[in-house]
Amino acid sequence: MHAAGRPGRSRGDLTGLTRFADATLVWLEGLDDLVEQGLRSPGTAAAYRRQLQNHVLPALGEMRLGKITTPALDRLLNGIRRKVSGASARSCRFVISGVMGSAVRHGVVTVNPVREAQVISAHVRPEYHGP
Repeated sequence: MHAAGRPGRSRGDLTGLTRFADATLVWLEGLDDLVEQGLRSPGTAAAYRRQLQNHVLPALGEMRLGKITTPALDRLLNGIRRKVSGASARSCRFVISGVMGSAVRHGVVTVNPVREAQVISAHVRPEYHGP
């Protein structure tokens, strides 16, 4: 099977020139395996796919794996946090980390740039002090 319709490129052939969108196919196969094994819920997998389609792929889809940097990811995730929510930014961070972790395991990059990206903190609600 060829990744994203690109001739001669199987899903397992990741290189530094592989586009992020193509690398997501490898990660999604692993995610689907986890769902089949009962280790991830189908709802979780669907949520990750929505984050990919809505936020991650529009920003990173055409970038080459070897060119994705921590500063670029910080900007992307902070933008998602500001425009959408902290929860969406955290979910996107997890998705990007999964794809880039797969790239590390394939020997494409030596370090997952998400690991050094700024942590997105949970939204803290103001304390309720009652009537």
